[in-house]
Amino acid sequence: MVAMFAILLVCVVAFEFAIAAEVKALSSCGNRRQVVALTFDNRDIVVYDDTLMTVLREAEVKATFFEASRSTATTSDKMCSAVSKLHDEGHQIEVTTDWYTDLSNMQQTFLDEQIKQSKEFVKKCTGGQEPKYFQPPYGKLLPSQAQHISKKFGESYEIGFCLMTVIYEEFE
Repeated sequence: MVAMFAILLVCVVAFEFAIAAEVKALSSCGNRRQVVALTFDNRDIVVYDDTLMTVLREAEVKATFFEASRSTATTSDKMCSAVSKLHDEGHQIEVTTDWYTDLSNMQQTFLDEQIKQSKEFVKKCTGGQEPKYFQPPYGKLLPSQAQHISKKFGESYEIGFCLMTVIYEEFE
């Protein structure tokens, strides 16, 4: 448990994504406060269990969770319930893609649909919160894709990624 929390804290203020000037890249956050950004790639299981929530609550840590829509109704309902609980506890909910793959090889229409579905999912599960951050899988995104996303989803739509990925199974 302590090891899990320590690893998660390593990902403090780890956003750097330098791209074209038209895109606002997230380069700092928290106004000198300790900030944790967490990414969980759940696929078809819900890992936001009471253990994780208890660790965050006891440490008084608010985190950012990057979420995507889910392919099946059952999984989507379970994930939506978990995301709603995270949001209710004060955590920030943002978006990534359902297909966790290198986006630099993807057609822009596919990427647009992935982001749109994820945004709708987050809005549905958080009572209408409009996501403003996007995390590309593996931190890979072409500058042209970043520019397109910023224009299509709003000039304030920021793109960032965490420099460290934590595999949940390593802590079970």
